Amino acid sequence: MTATVPPYTDMLWPTLKAARALGGSASIAELDAAVIQALQFTSEQQAVLHGDGPRTKIQYRLAWARTYLKGMGLLTNSKRGVWSVTETGQTVTEDISVPCTRSSSLRCGRSARRRAREPTSLRTLNRSKPRLRPTGKTNSWRRC
Repeated sequence: MTATVPPYTDMLWPTLKAARALGGSASIAELDAAVIQALQFTSEQQAVLHGDGPRTKIQYRLAWARTYLKGMGLLTNSKRGVWSVTETGQTVTEDISVPCTRSSSLRCGRSARRRAREPTSLRTLNRSKPRLRPTGKTNSWRRC
């Protein structure tokens, strides 16, 4: 029988909590070790490879947990291999909402950050901008 590994959604809060406990910033290896210790994964669970390897299923799911936390604005990838807790991540409580799907969560996080950077008039312009479609002739465009 193969050991079961919990889904990434069960690793979101422990990952954020571990990053906070490690001083607000940690390497991937430090974060993984802290979460594995906190969730008390057995050696059998830690040995389960994701697909054909080389990473374990736990490492794979922890990577997705970090990615979702980044999409929610709670963690940031400050430099390669280093994750830091954001101001929002410092204050959020355990009842953080879990995203429904990977694509919608990541898309929503990027869209929210993009909207926050755009001036209001640009947001209005983007919604009312007519789409252009090629007509088949070179350098000739027409409105849809």
